[in-house]
Amino acid sequence: MESAPPWSLTATAVSIAAAVVAMFAGTFVGLAWFDTAPHAAVAGWAVGGIMGALLVYQTRRTHLNALKLSASRTPILFVMFIALGVALLLDVIGLAVTGVFSPSPELLILSAGGTISAAGWIFAILLMVIAQPAVEELVFRAVALPSLRHALGGWGGMIVCAALSAGFHLLIYPPNYAPAVGSITPIWYGALLPFLDALALCIIRVLTGSTRAALAAHAIFGLFAVIKLLLIR
Repeated sequence: MESAPPWSLTATAVSIAAAVVAMFAGTFVGLAWFDTAPHAAVAGWAVGGIMGALLVYQTRRTHLNALKLSASRTPILFVMFIALGVALLLDVIGLAVTGVFSPSPELLILSAGGTISAAGWIFAILLMVIAQPAVEELVFRAVALPSLRHALGGWGGMIVCAALSAGFHLLIYPPNYAPAVGSITPIWYGALLPFLDALALCIIRVLTGSTRAALAAHAIFGLFAVIKLLLIR
C-alpha cells in the first residue's frame, strides 16, 4: 500500500464539501445563463465541475506528487480499452436489471425534450468527458482514496470511497426517471451504477498507481454515456 498522504481525513472531507458547493454554484450559473433551456443544468454542472477541479488542484498544489498525476505504470490506451469493456459490461447488467436502455441521470434532462441542440451536445461532452472526470478523480481518487485506504485498509478504503462518490452523484444528479419505467431504475442509475463505476475507478487507481489513468478511464465512461444518449435519440 502507498504511504499516507500529506493531508488528513478532515482535509479530505473539506475537499469533498468544496466540490459539492462548486457543483451547486455551477448549477446556479447554468440556470442563470440559459434559463429554461434543456441544457441549462448540464452546462451548470460542467461549469461546477471545472470550478471544483481547479479548487482542489489549487489547494493541493504544494503536494502535487501525492496526487499521483504522473504517468501510469500501465499504458493509458490499455486502461481506456479496459474501461470501455467495464462500461459495456455494466450497461448490459443494467439492461438486465432494469429492463430499459436509458440515459444516465446527468444526461436524462437532455433526452426529455425534443431534438437536442448543438449546445446541448457540446455541454454534454464537456461535462461527461472533461469536467466530471476532472473533479471526481481529483477529489475521490487523488485526495480521498489514499486517506481512506490508510485509515480503513485496502478494500475498506476503496468501498467507502466508492460509496462517497455514489452519494455525490445521487446528490448532484438526481435520478428523475418516470415511475412507469420501473422502481429499480432510479436505484440502479442513481446509486448502484455510480457505486460500481467508482469502485472500478478506485481499482484502476490502485493497480496503476496513477490518478491520470483513473481520469482517462472516467473519460471513457463519460464518452460511453454520451454515445449511448446519441443511440437512444
